[in-house]
Amino acid sequence: MWGSSEADCKKKRFNQDLTRDPSKRITAPLTSNHQHQPCTLADLLAQVHDNHETCVKERLPAQIHVQNILTTINEHARVIDILIQQQPDITSIVWGAFRFLIGVSLLRQMSV
Repeated sequence: MWGSSEADCKKKRFNQDLTRDPSKRITAPLTSNHQHQPCTLADLLAQVHDNHETCVKERLPAQIHVQNILTTINEHARVIDILIQQQPDITSIVWGAFRFLIGVSLLRQMSV
């Protein structure tokens, strides 16, 4: 980061010359005394796994049941795809949209 006087000069120049909108002016100090702790990739990965486990444990029972239902429908979706091919009227459009939503929700569930 910049030195204190250099940061103040840049903030003053921005506020006076580069913006005319008072709501965009910088009022907070540009320097920070916060020091970041060094960490390794293994530490970061362990923290991500811990956060994931916490999210999984905090799921509501209804979310688990919905996920099980969606997984079951997705497992049997190929059978419905074959049946839809016999009568590809409006049902294929509805089934395609429904299957897309199932796929998106399953991907979201897996990422949480």
